[in-house]
Amino acid sequence: MDEHLQVIANLSAAKFRDLSTAAKTTQEILNSKDVTMVTLCGKCLHVLQLALQCKHQKINQAAVDLLQTLIRDERFMNKATTSESDTLMMSTLKSITLLPVIKAPIQCRILTLIVELMCKEERRIIIEIVMEALTLCMQTYGNAEERSVQLACRAAVTQIFSSFCTLPQNSHCQEHTAIFMDVTSLLNEVIKCANVTNPQSDQIIILLDAIYSILNSQPITIINHQPFVNIIWRELSPCMMKMLGEPEKSNHDITEDNEPFGRGQRSMTTNNKTIFDHPEIVLSLYQIIEQLLRILAGIDGMRSVLEAIFHKALLYPRVDQRSEALRIIRKITKNEERLADIILISMSSKTLTLWTIIIDCIFECSNSTNIDISSEALRTLQTFLITACQMCETDSESVLSTKLIDNILSYFSIDNISLASAVDDEKHDNKHDDIKESEIKRNNAMEDLKNRNEVNKVLEKLTKKYRGEETNVVNCNDSKTNKSAEKELESANCYIKKLRDAIPEWLQIKSTIEVDEAIQEFASNFFSGLIFLFF
Repeated sequence: MDEHLQVIANLSAAKFRDLSTAAKTTQEILNSKDVTMVTLCGKCLHVLQLALQCKHQKINQAAVDLLQTLIRDERFMNKATTSESDTLMMSTLKSITLLPVIKAPIQCRILTLIVELMCKEERRIIIEIVMEALTLCMQTYGNAEERSVQLACRAAVTQIFSSFCTLPQNSHCQEHTAIFMDVTSLLNEVIKCANVTNPQSDQIIILLDAIYSILNSQPITIINHQPFVNIIWRELSPCMMKMLGEPEKSNHDITEDNEPFGRGQRSMTTNNKTIFDHPEIVLSLYQIIEQLLRILAGIDGMRSVLEAIFHKALLYPRVDQRSEALRIIRKITKNEERLADIILISMSSKTLTLWTIIIDCIFECSNSTNIDISSEALRTLQTFLITACQMCETDSESVLSTKLIDNILSYFSIDNISLASAVDDEKHDNKHDDIKESEIKRNNAMEDLKNRNEVNKVLEKLTKKYRGEETNVVNCNDSKTNKSAEKELESANCYIKKLRDAIPEWLQIKSTIEVDEAIQEFASNFFSGLIFLFF
């Protein structure tokens, strides 16, 4: 420390006179036994503050070196009492209020030191200090001229808030309650800041990062702390709904063919700029939504809140602005636990509202003329199907409770025993080998097909259609037309018969590519026979 003070004390220019004098005074009392650590720390921080006011890189560098030494000195931090530690940390933050306007390399280094100061496990800081650091990072982020500074600000906020809100290892129940109370108060303070901040400003990203860090660091047991849940639905949810904006009613509620095109198509965002014009803000917002799904999925009263937030987040933005929406859907459906949360909400509410919102978003994006959006939609659907298949594998770690599985099975018809049996075999009987299991699945599929007889119904409709055409043909007086109609009817009956015979064989095929090839071969062979029949 003496070395860094000496560098500053050696300044001889008249404009640095006050800074040099302050450094010399601090040097004189540095080794004095009569001076308290709070007083000495205050002197050092005064030197730091004066040094940062000088737009001189060498002096600023010496000031940061002094701050680093101060933070790592046991006399000032590790041996201080709780109240002294809080005073020193708050004083440190107050002394670097010029952080938003100094050079980028110095900014990044000071932000790193702030994290080091505030994220020590052995020290518990107070909410006021965390909020002071948040304000400083917001101001620095808003004035940043380089991307590196913005990233440093976001990283600092994430680490500080995560450290403050994470439960320490081997802690007791009383400590958990105390931390939950602090977390609730801190979340409330951050939401207040978000409510008075322009949702399209740069600073809102820092606030969203803070909210995400709070939620992400919480165990699921936080739902037992009712004040925290109350803050979410009373304060956080309205705040997010406000940020997402209000839609402008569209003049076209339905498509030209009078068929519904998804509920999101009924609302269009205004022509004015919204947060969806700022990808970084939207990404931060969607990360919070993912955490809300994790935390609130198991609370019955909160499911309507989740449905409202998802509806506004996924269906209110224009289709060409839903890239981040599709990305968060992929992230959610790629995670088996989050997908299980969606299933839980759907089974518990018995409305499938959340499912419908997600599918509407994917469906509308798949119909977009923007090739990137439509491709993203198909990728999202593929991710969902892959995860769903993995959850149904017999050797996968079950994230679905037995009760939830029973609820899922209850949605199928009672006489569909084969399907229920297949699911039961996959989830509860791991003793069967893969070959026997695949045979059971195929047999069940065939039996299910026979029970429901869906294919036969479709084919019967086709037969009736062509019989109706035959009746019309009989009434025709033209003999040539009658002959042509008879051949057409004969080919239709032949097609139905061959299709009926081919379907059971196709059901045995597992590869979609092989199924496609088989259908193409069937069509080619039938067409060749049709030419022979007519000519």
